[in-house]
Amino acid sequence: MAPKPNGFLMFMKHYKKREEKRGRHFEGGIRGVQEDPQCSREWQQLSKAEKDKFTQMAKQSKQDSKKKTGTGEYMDDVQRAKKKELDFESEMNNEIENTVANGMEMQDLNVKKFFFIHSNWFYTRTLESGEFDYFPAEFALAEFSLESGVTNIYHELIRTEIICGYTREAMETSQETHQIPWDLPSAEDRFDVMCDKMLKFLRPYKVNGKFPPLYTSRKMKGPVRSLLNKLTESKGLAEDTLFIYDLEILFSHLRNAANKQYDFKIVMAEYELIKDTFSFFSGLDCKYHKSLDGTSQFCSMSTVKRWAFTICDCCCEQLNIEMKEGIHYPKKVIVDAEEIAASLESQFNQLAIDNISIKSMTGVSNMHRKKVSERTEREEQKRRNDKKTITVINYAENNSKTKNPTSFSAAATASNSMPEEYQRPLRPPNTIAAIIGDRNGPSFNADDFPSLGVAAGRGRGRSTRENKPTAGRGRGIALS
Repeated sequence: MAPKPNGFLMFMKHYKKREEKRGRHFEGGIRGVQEDPQCSREWQQLSKAEKDKFTQMAKQSKQDSKKKTGTGEYMDDVQRAKKKELDFESEMNNEIENTVANGMEMQDLNVKKFFFIHSNWFYTRTLESGEFDYFPAEFALAEFSLESGVTNIYHELIRTEIICGYTREAMETSQETHQIPWDLPSAEDRFDVMCDKMLKFLRPYKVNGKFPPLYTSRKMKGPVRSLLNKLTESKGLAEDTLFIYDLEILFSHLRNAANKQYDFKIVMAEYELIKDTFSFFSGLDCKYHKSLDGTSQFCSMSTVKRWAFTICDCCCEQLNIEMKEGIHYPKKVIVDAEEIAASLESQFNQLAIDNISIKSMTGVSNMHRKKVSERTEREEQKRRNDKKTITVINYAENNSKTKNPTSFSAAATASNSMPEEYQRPLRPPNTIAAIIGDRNGPSFNADDFPSLGVAAGRGRGRSTRENKPTAGRGRGIALS
Protein backbone atom coordinates (compact mmCIF):
# COMPACT_ATOMS: atom_id res chain seq x y z
CA MET A 1 0.00 0.00 0.00
CA ALA A 2 1.44 3.37 -1.00
CA PRO A 3 2.12 5.78 1.87
CA LYS A 4 -0.23 8.75 2.25
CA PRO A 5 1.28 12.02 1.04
CA ASN A 6 2.73 14.26 3.78
CA GLY A 7 5.40 16.93 4.06
CA PHE A 8 8.26 14.54 4.86
CA LEU A 9 7.31 12.19 2.00
CA MET A 10 7.36 15.09 -0.46
CA PHE A 11 10.77 16.13 0.91
CA MET A 12 12.13 12.58 0.49
CA LYS A 13 11.01 12.56 -3.17
CA HIS A 14 12.74 15.88 -3.65
CA TYR A 15 15.89 14.59 -1.86
CA LYS A 16 15.96 11.36 -3.93
CA LYS A 17 15.68 13.23 -7.21
CA ARG A 18 18.46 15.61 -6.24
CA GLU A 19 20.88 12.91 -5.07
CA GLU A 20 20.26 10.72 -8.14
CA LYS A 21 21.38 13.63 -10.32
CA ARG A 22 24.60 13.61 -8.33
CA GLY A 23 25.18 9.91 -9.08
CA ARG A 24 23.77 8.17 -6.01
CA HIS A 25 21.47 5.17 -6.28
CA PHE A 26 18.89 4.01 -3.73
CA GLU A 27 18.17 0.28 -4.02
CA GLY A 28 15.07 0.31 -1.88
CA GLY A 29 13.56 3.26 -3.67
CA ILE A 30 11.80 5.69 -1.35
CA ARG A 31 12.32 3.30 1.58
CA GLY A 32 16.08 3.48 0.99
CA VAL A 33 15.86 7.27 1.10
CA GLN A 34 14.00 7.06 4.41
CA GLU A 35 16.85 4.97 5.90
CA ASP A 36 19.46 7.51 4.80
CA PRO A 37 20.58 9.47 7.92
CA GLN A 38 21.59 12.48 5.83
CA CYS A 39 18.00 12.86 4.60
CA SER A 40 16.69 12.90 8.18
CA ARG A 41 19.30 15.49 9.25
CA GLU A 42 18.42 17.82 6.38
CA TRP A 43 14.69 17.54 7.20
CA GLN A 44 15.35 18.46 10.82
CA GLN A 45 17.44 21.45 9.77
CA LEU A 46 14.67 22.92 7.56
CA SER A 47 12.84 26.00 8.82
CA LYS A 48 9.08 26.01 9.43
CA ALA A 49 8.42 27.99 6.25
CA GLU A 50 10.37 25.44 4.18
CA LYS A 51 8.52 22.52 5.80
CA ASP A 52 5.19 24.26 5.14
CA LYS A 53 6.14 24.40 1.49
CA PHE A 54 6.42 20.59 1.32
CA THR A 55 3.25 20.19 3.41
CA GLN A 56 1.33 22.29 0.87
CA MET A 57 2.72 20.14 -1.93
CA ALA A 58 1.40 17.05 -0.11
CA LYS A 59 -2.10 18.56 0.17
CA GLN A 60 -2.09 19.37 -3.53
CA SER A 61 -0.99 15.83 -4.31
CA LYS A 62 -3.90 14.45 -2.29
CA GLN A 63 -6.32 16.67 -4.21
CA ASP A 64 -4.90 15.62 -7.59
CA SER A 65 -5.18 11.93 -6.71
CA LYS A 66 -8.93 12.15 -6.21
CA LYS A 67 -11.22 10.62 -8.82
CA LYS A 68 -12.98 12.95 -11.20
CA THR A 69 -16.09 12.74 -13.31
CA GLY A 70 -16.15 13.14 -17.08
CA THR A 71 -16.81 16.86 -16.62
CA GLY A 72 -13.78 17.36 -14.35
CA GLU A 73 -15.65 17.45 -11.03
CA TYR A 74 -14.28 15.54 -8.06
CA MET A 75 -16.31 12.45 -7.25
CA ASP A 76 -16.23 13.21 -3.52
CA ASP A 77 -17.71 16.65 -4.10
CA VAL A 78 -20.43 15.26 -6.38
CA GLN A 79 -21.36 12.53 -3.89
CA ARG A 80 -21.32 15.00 -1.02
CA ALA A 81 -23.64 17.39 -2.90
CA LYS A 82 -25.94 14.52 -3.87
CA LYS A 83 -26.18 13.34 -0.27
CA LYS A 84 -26.92 16.89 0.89
CA GLU A 85 -29.70 17.17 -1.69
CA LEU A 86 -31.25 13.84 -0.65
CA ASP A 87 -31.11 14.82 3.02
CA PHE A 88 -32.81 18.13 2.24
CA GLU A 89 -35.57 16.41 0.23
CA SER A 90 -36.18 13.93 3.05
CA GLU A 91 -36.33 16.75 5.60
CA MET A 92 -38.66 18.74 3.33
CA ASN A 93 -41.03 15.82 2.84
CA ASN A 94 -41.16 15.09 6.58
CA GLU A 95 -41.74 18.74 7.51
CA ILE A 96 -44.57 19.19 4.99
CA GLU A 97 -46.20 15.93 6.10
CA ASN A 98 -45.94 16.94 9.78
CA THR A 99 -47.31 20.43 9.07
CA VAL A 100 -50.41 19.06 7.34
CA ALA A 101 -50.90 16.31 9.94
CA ASN A 102 -50.64 18.78 12.83
CA GLY A 103 -53.09 21.07 11.08
CA MET A 104 -55.62 18.26 10.74
CA GLU A 105 -55.11 17.22 14.36
CA MET A 106 -55.45 20.77 15.70
CA GLN A 107 -58.24 21.53 13.19
CA ASP A 108 -56.51 24.68 11.99
CA LEU A 109 -55.26 23.50 8.60
CA ASN A 110 -57.71 25.79 6.84
CA VAL A 111 -56.09 28.91 8.37
CA LYS A 112 -52.44 27.88 8.14
CA LYS A 113 -50.36 30.24 6.00
CA PHE A 114 -48.35 29.05 3.02
CA PHE A 115 -46.22 31.18 0.71
CA PHE A 116 -46.04 30.67 -3.06
CA ILE A 117 -43.33 32.25 -5.21
CA HIS A 118 -42.85 32.46 -8.99
CA SER A 119 -40.17 34.18 -11.08
CA ASN A 120 -39.70 35.09 -14.75
CA TRP A 121 -36.26 35.65 -16.25
CA PHE A 122 -34.50 37.27 -19.20
CA TYR A 123 -31.67 34.81 -19.92
CA THR A 124 -29.58 32.07 -18.35
CA ARG A 125 -25.86 31.58 -17.93
CA THR A 126 -24.01 28.32 -17.27
CA LEU A 127 -21.79 28.39 -14.19
CA GLU A 128 -18.55 26.46 -13.69
CA SER A 129 -20.43 23.97 -11.52
CA GLY A 130 -22.71 23.14 -14.46
CA GLU A 131 -25.77 24.78 -12.93
CA PHE A 132 -27.78 27.52 -14.63
CA ASP A 133 -27.89 31.06 -13.31
CA TYR A 134 -31.16 32.83 -14.17
CA PHE A 135 -31.30 36.62 -14.42
CA PRO A 136 -34.74 37.59 -13.10
CA ALA A 137 -37.24 39.86 -14.84
CA GLU A 138 -40.19 39.61 -12.44
CA PHE A 139 -41.33 37.76 -9.32
CA ALA A 140 -44.42 37.46 -7.16
CA LEU A 141 -44.69 36.19 -3.54
CA ALA A 142 -48.21 35.30 -2.38
CA GLU A 143 -49.61 34.60 1.09
CA PHE A 144 -52.19 31.79 0.92
CA SER A 145 -54.56 29.83 3.16
CA LEU A 146 -57.31 27.38 2.30
CA GLU A 147 -59.97 29.44 4.03
CA SER A 148 -59.06 32.92 2.74
CA GLY A 149 -57.24 32.13 -0.48
CA VAL A 150 -54.56 34.62 -1.56
CA THR A 151 -54.67 37.49 0.95
CA ASN A 152 -51.48 39.40 0.14
CA ILE A 153 -48.99 39.57 -2.74
CA TYR A 154 -45.56 41.17 -3.06
CA HIS A 155 -44.91 41.71 -6.78
CA GLU A 156 -41.91 43.34 -8.45
CA LEU A 157 -40.68 44.04 -11.98
CA ILE A 158 -36.88 43.99 -12.26
CA ARG A 159 -34.58 46.12 -14.39
CA THR A 160 -31.21 44.55 -15.09
CA GLU A 161 -28.04 44.97 -17.14
CA ILE A 162 -27.55 42.46 -19.96
CA ILE A 163 -24.12 40.83 -20.09
CA CYS A 164 -22.42 41.08 -23.47
CA GLY A 165 -23.37 38.09 -25.61
CA TYR A 166 -26.80 37.46 -24.04
CA THR A 167 -28.85 40.23 -25.68
CA ARG A 168 -30.44 37.99 -28.30
CA GLU A 169 -31.52 35.39 -25.74
CA ALA A 170 -32.98 38.12 -23.53
CA MET A 171 -34.92 39.53 -26.50
CA GLU A 172 -36.32 36.14 -27.51
CA THR A 173 -37.28 35.15 -23.97
CA SER A 174 -39.00 38.49 -23.40
CA GLN A 175 -40.95 38.47 -26.67
CA GLU A 176 -42.01 34.83 -26.42
CA THR A 177 -43.17 34.99 -22.78
CA HIS A 178 -43.59 37.93 -20.40
CA GLN A 179 -42.70 40.80 -22.84
CA ILE A 180 -40.96 42.82 -20.12
CA PRO A 181 -38.11 45.00 -21.48
CA TRP A 182 -34.95 44.76 -19.40
CA ASP A 183 -34.62 48.56 -19.25
CA LEU A 184 -38.17 49.31 -18.10
CA PRO A 185 -37.89 52.68 -16.28
CA SER A 186 -40.53 51.85 -13.66
CA ALA A 187 -38.86 48.54 -12.70
CA GLU A 188 -36.64 48.03 -9.63
CA ASP A 189 -32.92 47.37 -10.02
CA ARG A 190 -31.74 47.34 -6.37
CA PHE A 191 -31.69 43.79 -5.02
CA ASP A 192 -30.97 44.94 -1.46
CA VAL A 193 -34.19 46.99 -1.45
CA MET A 194 -36.18 44.06 -2.80
CA CYS A 195 -34.62 41.76 -0.18
CA ASP A 196 -35.68 44.11 2.61
CA LYS A 197 -39.24 44.19 1.29
CA MET A 198 -39.41 40.40 1.02
CA LEU A 199 -38.04 39.84 4.53
CA LYS A 200 -40.51 42.39 5.88
CA PHE A 201 -43.29 40.50 4.09
CA LEU A 202 -42.23 37.19 5.72
CA ARG A 203 -41.04 38.39 9.15
CA PRO A 204 -44.41 38.10 10.97
CA TYR A 205 -44.42 34.36 10.23
CA LYS A 206 -40.93 33.48 11.51
CA VAL A 207 -40.79 30.46 13.82
CA ASN A 208 -37.79 30.01 16.14
CA GLY A 209 -35.87 32.63 14.17
CA LYS A 210 -36.47 30.78 10.90
CA PHE A 211 -38.36 32.18 7.93
CA PRO A 212 -41.21 30.05 6.51
CA PRO A 213 -40.49 27.94 3.41
CA LEU A 214 -41.34 29.33 -0.01
CA TYR A 215 -43.25 26.90 -2.24
CA THR A 216 -42.80 26.78 -5.99
CA SER A 217 -43.27 24.22 -8.76
CA ARG A 218 -40.41 21.89 -9.61
CA LYS A 219 -39.82 23.41 -13.03
CA MET A 220 -39.45 26.85 -11.40
CA LYS A 221 -36.93 25.85 -8.71
CA GLY A 222 -33.94 26.98 -10.79
CA PRO A 223 -35.19 30.52 -11.54
CA VAL A 224 -36.49 31.02 -7.99
CA ARG A 225 -33.25 29.75 -6.41
CA SER A 226 -31.20 32.16 -8.56
CA LEU A 227 -33.49 35.01 -7.52
CA LEU A 228 -33.21 34.21 -3.81
CA ASN A 229 -29.42 33.87 -4.07
CA LYS A 230 -29.15 37.34 -5.61
CA LEU A 231 -31.41 38.80 -2.91
CA THR A 232 -29.51 37.27 0.02
CA GLU A 233 -26.09 38.04 -1.48
CA SER A 234 -27.05 41.70 -1.80
CA LYS A 235 -27.55 41.85 2.00
CA GLY A 236 -24.69 39.51 2.93
CA LEU A 237 -27.06 36.89 4.38
CA ALA A 238 -26.55 33.14 4.56
CA GLU A 239 -27.60 31.15 1.52
CA ASP A 240 -30.20 29.15 3.47
CA THR A 241 -31.92 32.24 4.93
CA LEU A 242 -34.68 31.80 2.34
CA PHE A 243 -35.27 28.24 1.15
CA ILE A 244 -37.57 26.52 -1.34
CA TYR A 245 -39.98 23.61 -0.94
CA ASP A 246 -41.81 21.68 -3.66
CA LEU A 247 -45.36 22.90 -4.25
CA GLU A 248 -46.32 19.50 -5.69
CA ILE A 249 -45.51 17.75 -2.38
CA LEU A 250 -47.60 20.25 -0.39
CA PHE A 251 -50.47 19.86 -2.88
CA SER A 252 -50.31 16.07 -2.60
CA HIS A 253 -50.39 16.07 1.23
CA LEU A 254 -53.24 18.59 1.36
CA ARG A 255 -55.32 16.53 -1.08
CA ASN A 256 -54.62 13.29 0.81
CA ALA A 257 -55.57 14.95 4.10
CA ALA A 258 -58.86 16.02 2.56
CA ASN A 259 -59.65 12.54 1.23
CA LYS A 260 -57.71 9.72 2.90
CA GLN A 261 -59.49 7.03 0.89
CA TYR A 262 -57.87 8.19 -2.34
CA ASP A 263 -54.08 8.32 -2.73
CA PHE A 264 -53.32 11.55 -4.55
CA LYS A 265 -49.73 11.01 -5.69
CA ILE A 266 -47.17 13.72 -6.31
CA VAL A 267 -47.18 13.09 -10.06
CA MET A 268 -50.94 13.74 -10.10
CA ALA A 269 -50.43 17.03 -8.27
CA GLU A 270 -47.77 17.95 -10.80
CA TYR A 271 -50.18 17.15 -13.64
CA GLU A 272 -52.89 19.38 -12.14
CA LEU A 273 -50.49 22.30 -11.92
CA ILE A 274 -49.26 21.77 -15.48
CA LYS A 275 -52.84 21.51 -16.75
CA ASP A 276 -53.41 25.03 -15.38
CA THR A 277 -57.20 25.04 -15.52
CA PHE A 278 -57.52 28.76 -14.81
CA SER A 279 -54.85 30.00 -17.22
CA PHE A 280 -57.27 31.87 -19.51
CA PHE A 281 -59.26 33.69 -16.84
CA SER A 282 -58.84 37.46 -17.06
CA GLY A 283 -58.23 39.86 -14.21
CA LEU A 284 -55.51 37.80 -12.47
CA ASP A 285 -52.43 39.53 -13.86
CA CYS A 286 -50.56 42.65 -12.72
CA LYS A 287 -51.14 46.19 -14.02
CA TYR A 288 -48.28 45.94 -16.49
CA HIS A 289 -49.48 42.72 -18.13
CA LYS A 290 -53.09 43.91 -18.26
CA SER A 291 -51.98 46.43 -20.88
CA LEU A 292 -50.44 43.68 -23.06
CA ASP A 293 -52.47 41.16 -24.99
CA GLY A 294 -51.63 37.46 -24.63
CA THR A 295 -49.27 37.75 -21.64
CA SER A 296 -51.60 36.97 -18.74
CA GLN A 297 -50.56 33.30 -18.51
CA PHE A 298 -46.89 34.33 -18.16
CA CYS A 299 -47.40 36.95 -15.44
CA SER A 300 -45.89 35.90 -12.08
CA MET A 301 -48.78 37.41 -10.13
CA SER A 302 -51.29 35.54 -12.26
CA THR A 303 -49.32 32.29 -11.85
CA VAL A 304 -49.31 32.27 -8.02
CA LYS A 305 -53.05 33.07 -8.02
CA ARG A 306 -53.76 30.19 -10.39
CA TRP A 307 -51.76 27.82 -8.18
CA ALA A 308 -53.94 28.85 -5.24
CA PHE A 309 -57.16 28.38 -7.24
CA THR A 310 -56.04 24.92 -8.41
CA ILE A 311 -55.34 23.76 -4.84
CA CYS A 312 -58.64 25.19 -3.58
CA ASP A 313 -60.52 23.53 -6.43
CA CYS A 314 -59.16 20.10 -5.42
CA CYS A 315 -59.15 20.39 -1.61
CA CYS A 316 -61.71 22.85 -0.24
CA GLU A 317 -64.87 20.83 -0.83
CA GLN A 318 -63.27 17.74 0.71
CA LEU A 319 -62.35 19.79 3.80
CA ASN A 320 -65.89 21.24 4.05
CA ILE A 321 -64.68 24.74 3.21
CA GLU A 322 -67.25 26.86 1.44
CA MET A 323 -66.08 27.90 -2.04
CA LYS A 324 -66.35 31.65 -2.54
CA GLU A 325 -66.07 33.51 -5.80
CA GLY A 326 -62.93 35.60 -6.08
CA ILE A 327 -61.29 33.72 -3.17
CA HIS A 328 -61.33 30.05 -4.12
CA TYR A 329 -62.02 30.47 -7.83
CA PRO A 330 -61.81 33.45 -10.22
CA LYS A 331 -64.55 36.02 -10.48
CA LYS A 332 -66.78 35.87 -13.50
CA VAL A 333 -66.02 38.79 -15.76
CA ILE A 334 -69.00 40.30 -17.58
CA VAL A 335 -67.80 41.46 -20.98
CA ASP A 336 -69.15 44.84 -22.07
CA ALA A 337 -68.32 45.28 -25.74
CA GLU A 338 -68.91 49.04 -25.75
CA GLU A 339 -66.73 49.56 -22.70
CA ILE A 340 -63.93 47.47 -24.19
CA ALA A 341 -64.12 49.34 -27.49
CA ALA A 342 -64.00 52.68 -25.65
CA SER A 343 -60.99 51.69 -23.53
CA LEU A 344 -58.95 50.07 -26.31
CA GLU A 345 -58.16 53.38 -27.98
CA SER A 346 -56.99 54.99 -24.75
CA GLN A 347 -54.89 51.93 -23.86
CA PHE A 348 -53.12 51.93 -27.21
CA ASN A 349 -52.53 55.67 -27.01
CA GLN A 350 -51.02 55.36 -23.54
CA LEU A 351 -48.97 52.30 -24.41
CA ALA A 352 -45.36 53.48 -24.75
CA ILE A 353 -43.52 50.20 -24.97
CA ASP A 354 -40.76 49.96 -27.55
CA ASN A 355 -41.15 47.26 -30.13
CA ILE A 356 -38.05 45.15 -29.56
CA SER A 357 -36.95 43.60 -32.84
CA ILE A 358 -35.21 40.22 -32.79
CA LYS A 359 -32.25 39.93 -35.10
CA SER A 360 -32.20 37.29 -37.77
CA MET A 361 -29.46 34.68 -38.11
CA THR A 362 -27.52 37.20 -40.25
CA GLY A 363 -27.52 39.70 -37.40
CA VAL A 364 -29.90 42.17 -39.09
CA SER A 365 -33.05 43.19 -37.22
CA ASN A 366 -36.39 43.84 -38.89
CA MET A 367 -36.28 47.44 -37.70
CA HIS A 368 -32.89 48.00 -39.35
CA ARG A 369 -34.00 46.20 -42.51
CA LYS A 370 -37.04 48.45 -42.87
CA LYS A 371 -35.01 51.55 -42.13
CA VAL A 372 -32.47 50.74 -44.84
CA SER A 373 -34.70 49.15 -47.50
CA GLU A 374 -37.90 51.20 -47.48
CA ARG A 375 -38.07 54.30 -49.69
CA THR A 376 -38.92 57.70 -48.34
CA GLU A 377 -41.82 59.67 -49.80
CA ARG A 378 -39.42 61.88 -51.77
CA GLU A 379 -37.54 58.85 -53.16
CA GLU A 380 -40.78 57.18 -54.20
CA GLN A 381 -41.99 60.33 -56.01
CA LYS A 382 -38.65 60.67 -57.80
CA ARG A 383 -38.83 57.03 -58.90
CA ARG A 384 -42.27 57.58 -60.44
CA ASN A 385 -41.24 60.76 -62.25
CA ASP A 386 -38.17 59.15 -63.80
CA LYS A 387 -39.95 57.35 -66.66
CA LYS A 388 -38.03 54.82 -68.63
CA THR A 389 -38.75 54.09 -72.27
CA ILE A 390 -40.11 50.64 -73.05
CA THR A 391 -39.15 49.30 -76.49
CA VAL A 392 -41.34 46.76 -78.30
CA ILE A 393 -39.88 44.95 -81.31
CA ASN A 394 -42.17 43.04 -83.66
CA TYR A 395 -40.08 40.41 -85.44
CA ALA A 396 -43.06 39.12 -87.41
CA GLU A 397 -43.25 42.21 -89.63
CA ASN A 398 -39.88 41.85 -91.30
CA ASN A 399 -37.29 39.11 -91.50
CA SER A 400 -34.51 41.44 -92.59
CA LYS A 401 -31.51 42.07 -90.38
CA THR A 402 -32.40 45.72 -89.83
CA LYS A 403 -35.59 46.48 -87.98
CA ASN A 404 -37.32 49.77 -87.26
CA PRO A 405 -38.91 49.21 -83.89
CA THR A 406 -41.48 51.49 -82.47
CA SER A 407 -40.75 52.91 -79.01
CA PHE A 408 -43.33 54.32 -76.70
CA SER A 409 -43.69 55.21 -73.06
CA ALA A 410 -45.68 53.06 -70.68
CA ALA A 411 -47.75 56.08 -69.82
CA ALA A 412 -48.73 56.65 -73.47
CA THR A 413 -49.56 53.14 -74.65
CA ALA A 414 -53.20 54.03 -75.31
CA SER A 415 -52.65 57.18 -77.38
CA ASN A 416 -49.54 56.06 -79.35
CA SER A 417 -48.50 59.72 -79.44
CA MET A 418 -44.79 59.13 -78.76
CA PRO A 419 -42.39 59.57 -81.74
CA GLU A 420 -40.68 56.57 -83.27
CA GLU A 421 -37.19 55.70 -82.16
CA TYR A 422 -34.58 53.76 -84.15
CA GLN A 423 -32.17 51.51 -82.42
CA ARG A 424 -30.37 48.24 -82.91
CA PRO A 425 -32.80 45.32 -82.56
CA LEU A 426 -32.24 42.26 -80.45
CA ARG A 427 -31.30 38.89 -81.93
CA PRO A 428 -34.23 37.38 -83.84
CA PRO A 429 -35.67 34.18 -82.36
CA ASN A 430 -34.55 30.81 -83.67
CA THR A 431 -38.13 29.63 -84.20
CA ILE A 432 -41.21 31.24 -85.66
CA ALA A 433 -44.61 30.92 -84.07
CA ALA A 434 -47.07 28.80 -86.04
CA ILE A 435 -49.64 31.56 -86.10
CA ILE A 436 -47.34 33.85 -88.15
CA GLY A 437 -45.18 31.27 -89.86
CA ASP A 438 -45.76 28.68 -92.63
CA ARG A 439 -49.02 26.90 -91.99
CA ASN A 440 -48.46 24.35 -94.78
CA GLY A 441 -46.73 21.91 -92.48
CA PRO A 442 -46.60 18.13 -92.82
CA SER A 443 -49.96 16.38 -92.86
CA PHE A 444 -50.76 13.16 -91.01
CA ASN A 445 -53.39 10.47 -91.47
CA ALA A 446 -54.51 7.33 -89.67
CA ASP A 447 -51.81 5.21 -91.35
CA ASP A 448 -49.16 7.28 -89.64
CA PHE A 449 -50.64 6.32 -86.25
CA PRO A 450 -51.66 2.66 -86.52
CA SER A 451 -53.52 0.80 -83.81
CA LEU A 452 -51.36 -1.25 -81.45
CA GLY A 453 -53.39 -4.39 -82.03
CA VAL A 454 -53.84 -7.36 -79.70
CA ALA A 455 -50.72 -9.32 -80.59
CA ALA A 456 -48.37 -6.38 -81.11
CA GLY A 457 -45.46 -6.08 -78.79
CA ARG A 458 -44.83 -3.06 -76.64
CA GLY A 459 -43.84 -0.07 -78.78
CA ARG A 460 -43.84 -2.06 -82.07
CA GLY A 461 -46.57 -0.07 -83.75
CA ARG A 462 -48.77 -1.92 -86.25
CA SER A 463 -48.93 -5.69 -85.82
CA THR A 464 -47.19 -7.73 -88.53
CA ARG A 465 -49.05 -10.89 -87.63
CA GLU A 466 -52.35 -12.00 -89.02
CA ASN A 467 -55.19 -12.24 -86.59
CA LYS A 468 -55.53 -15.99 -86.53
CA PRO A 469 -57.57 -17.79 -83.91
CA THR A 470 -55.47 -19.82 -81.54
CA ALA A 471 -56.18 -23.09 -79.84
CA GLY A 472 -57.18 -23.12 -76.20
CA ARG A 473 -54.66 -24.01 -73.51
CA GLY A 474 -53.73 -27.71 -73.74
CA ARG A 475 -55.48 -28.39 -77.13
CA GLY A 476 -52.41 -29.01 -79.25
CA ILE A 477 -51.61 -27.12 -82.44
CA ALA A 478 -53.17 -23.86 -83.50
CA LEU A 479 -56.04 -23.92 -85.97
CA SER A 480 -55.09 -23.11 -89.57
